[in-house]
Formats: sequence, structure tokens, C-alpha cells
Amino acid sequence: MVRITDIQGNKVIWDSVPFCDIEEENIPNFLLKPNNILFARTGGTVGKSYLVENIDENAVFAGYLIRTSFSEHLNAKYIKYFMQSRLYWKQLRNGTIATAQPNCNAKTLSKMMIPIPPAEEQQRIVDRIEQAFSVLENIDELQLDLSNNINTLKGLLFDAAIRGKLSEHLNTDSDIRTYLIERNISTVTNEDALPDNWCSALLKNVCNLCTGTSINEKVKKDNYLGYEGGLPYIGTKDVGFDKVIDYDNGVRIPFNEPGFVVAERSSVLLCIEGGSAGRKIAITNQDVCYGNKLCKFHSDFINPRYIYYFLQSPSFKKNFRNEITGLIDGVGINKLRAVVIPIPPVEEQQRIVDRIDELLPMFEG
Repeated sequence: MVRITDIQGNKVIWDSVPFCDIEEENIPNFLLKPNNILFARTGGTVGKSYLVENIDENAVFAGYLIRTSFSEHLNAKYIKYFMQSRLYWKQLRNGTIATAQPNCNAKTLSKMMIPIPPAEEQQRIVDRIEQAFSVLENIDELQLDLSNNINTLKGLLFDAAIRGKLSEHLNTDSDIRTYLIERNISTVTNEDALPDNWCSALLKNVCNLCTGTSINEKVKKDNYLGYEGGLPYIGTKDVGFDKVIDYDNGVRIPFNEPGFVVAERSSVLLCIEGGSAGRKIAITNQDVCYGNKLCKFHSDFINPRYIYYFLQSPSFKKNFRNEITGLIDGVGINKLRAVVIPIPPVEEQQRIVDRIDELLPMFEG
């Protein structure tokens, strides 16, 4: 008899499922069949669901579960993934009876609105979701419960990308090693196993890294606030956690103003100091001047979005956290220059970026 507590991580822990006595004539009313979905109707796990797929022996379900079955025109996996969506949980919360033990009955469940695309589209949606999750399954030593942690999902996606597990490796791609050798750029050994046509290098050898210019508030107000023309001045506060830059903050720097550093269009800006260190990041869509707590990453031959995703990967973030010092509550630029970056051929960089851009919306809702 399957109970709520037997369902863990979208699987039934059959070793913990107890046997039970049941009248033979009642078995058909409680027997689990493939493509049934079990739904927890009470307690702290109300709303949790499980798709019945492969059952080696006859099993029934306990009283705190609701068994649902659907029209043959609905894809059971599509329904299961719907039951993990925001729309599903929003409707569930609105219909849940607020008591000491929240509960939801079959009547409430039956009233839920569900988008129903054509059968072929349902299968395409299921395939796309499972394709996204298959990317994550390729990552070594994955021991986290990914289903409830969007940031973890995205981070693992980025790590898969920079380790060559997200893209095709084509013999027709240009030789990145030859490109670097012709420019006297040294490569280094990477601890991670990479595709044969990739190489690795120190960031300082393949990127221009530079921090910006600090302005005290009085000078900013007297000389640059309200100035028309020139370049926008971007501080840490102007880079949102949503990775969007506010260019219209009213502060602009005259062209060729002494002492100011320019981040070219398509540069990556990463906050490397203060409370937002390692967390605020964005790509510029125009030339800007920028503050001293931001670091510019710009390369002539590495796709800026590849750099952008690399700087969000768990492997880089772990390295970043390990180098944070108390003096500046951040990471010094020389430490960043010594970071090793995996470099695929230029053509594959674009395929990786395109693939991430395609998959990310699935994790962001």
C-alpha cells in the first residue's frame, strides 16, 4: 500500500511500502495502473504528485492520496509536468482549505484549469522538458535535489556548457589552439576533462580585465550629474540582480575624460567587491564608464555571452568565494586574472550560447 511518505524524489521507495489486507472486491477501486497520478491531499506535502509508470506487482494507495486518471487524449507526463508548474501551485493554494493540516480534495482538484495543447504538441513539450533535464543528468556526481532549486538548475546548466557537455564538437570548427599559438597566447592544463578540440588559458591572457573609476558623491553631483552627452556612468547599484543595467541614472562622463575607464559595448561587468560581489553581472549594450567595484571582461575572440555564462557557473563561483578577502570584502583583480577558463572553438562558443539561451527559459518560468 503506497503512502505519501513512500514517495520521495518522484520515485516510490518500494522497500518501505507495507503490505495490507484488502477485500478482493475492493481491489479494483484502489489498484494502481500505469499513467495514474497520485496526489497528496493533506498535510505538509499537499499537492505533491507522482506518475505511476512501471509497477512490478499489484499495489494500492493509502487514504491520504488521491488517484487521478485522465482521458486517453491527454499525455500523462504532460499532466505530471503541469502539476509542477506555477499555474498548478497557484490554483492549489487558492483551493486549499486553510486548517492546521492543509488539505485539498478531489472536487477541488477536478476544478483546476489546465492548458491543453494538441496531442502532438503535448509530446513535444514533454520531450523538451526531458531534454532539458537530460542535460543535467550528464553532470558528474550530481547529488542535489534539483526540482526545487532554480538557481542550482541554471548553475549546473552553465557548468555542463563550459565542460563541453552541451554542444556538438565538429571537425569543421576552427582550431582554437592554432589561433592562440599564432598570437603567442599560452595555454594551461585544465583539471576537468575537456573535448579534444578545446583548450584552457588564464583569463588575463584571453580577456581584458579592468576595474573602473571611483567618484565621490560631491564630484559626481557637481560635475557629472545632469551632464548631457558623453558616456553613461554605471555603478554597482545600476546593475540589477535581474542582470539589467540602468543606463538612465542621470550621471554621464564626457568623452575622453581623464582617469575614467571605458567598457566597450558587449563587455561583461561583474561586481567584485562589497555585498553584491560575484552576484551582480550584466553585459553592456553600449560603451560606458563604470565604477571601481565593477570589473570589465572583454575579449576579441571569446563570445561575450560565453564569458557571461562562464562567470555564473558553479565552478567559477566556488573559485570566487574561496578568494574573497576581508579587507575589501571581495576578490582582487589579480586573483581573477589567474582564473582558468575553458575555451572551445569560436563556432562552438556560439552553439553553446544558443543552446543555453534556448534552455534557460525552461528554468526561469
